[in-house]
Amino acid sequence: APAQAMPQTALPSSPLVAFYIAFVAGTLHLLRTSDLRLEEATLAMVGGSELVSPTALAVVRGCFAALGLCTLRSSIADKEGVRYQLQRPAGSQLPVVQVHLTGLKRLTTFTVQSWTLLSLYFTGATVASAALACGAALPQLVQVGLWLSFETAWASALMTSSVTTYVLIPGAARAKNVPQLRLLFSWRLQVLHNANLAMCAVEMVLGRVPLRMVHVPVGVLWGLHYVGFAWAWMLRTGGVVYYPFLDPTVPPSTSLPIHVALVAAFAAFFAFGVLLGGSDDLAVKVSALVAAVLGLTYTRAHGAPALLREAATA
Repeated sequence: APAQAMPQTALPSSPLVAFYIAFVAGTLHLLRTSDLRLEEATLAMVGGSELVSPTALAVVRGCFAALGLCTLRSSIADKEGVRYQLQRPAGSQLPVVQVHLTGLKRLTTFTVQSWTLLSLYFTGATVASAALACGAALPQLVQVGLWLSFETAWASALMTSSVTTYVLIPGAARAKNVPQLRLLFSWRLQVLHNANLAMCAVEMVLGRVPLRMVHVPVGVLWGLHYVGFAWAWMLRTGGVVYYPFLDPTVPPSTSLPIHVALVAAFAAFFAFGVLLGGSDDLAVKVSALVAAVLGLTYTRAHGAPALLREAATA
């Protein structure tokens, strides 16, 4: 969308900025003072499986990596791009703008950035499984990077799917924002918002990469990086904030609780992965994962299908 002039007051509120800086500083301090036990990362951990051979795991991961990278390339190469009008929450000081996402601008949403992280993880994990199958070795730094990447991608996938299902789709339906609903139900966004979680669930069953609560700050920093990026993008584009709950111009009495809730939700999703990883009962793990995937991705869209049908026949 072309840049538009924002009101002079349309900046992140001072209390929210203070909260953000304090939270980033606290998270970094926690990382510096915690024993992350990163030395435990091994090729057997990031490349192996207790259920299938490393070769079979490499094939599965390779298919996921191909799906991820091909979907990413398709989105970036789509010359038509996507157009829709942004939703504005009550109290927002930002102008109502129409966005047109094409090319590398597709990388500016949290969904696509998290999808990119997941795709890179599966690419590296494929290499790790192949290396284990061939008796080769990988640098320790790569093994640590894969470990932390999967933990972050797991929680991000749950966050992305749940926010889409229970916040964005209902919000667009209430606003009768048919263009955004069409976008949310397009095949690319269905893949980005649903396949991510399904792939993580399969990886959770087949892989051996554990989730450790001590690594939560790494994932939280991933989320905090996007909050900072969203503010910078808002200033650069004249008011484009894709997610209404990240609008930093709403009153602090609203924005602060929302940001605290987002961090708490991310930590809860992370903890769910820790619990699943600690379960030795395969049936329980699979059942919990199926329930999570269905619960976080299935929706009757709160009136969206009816709106889309009406728009199609209008």
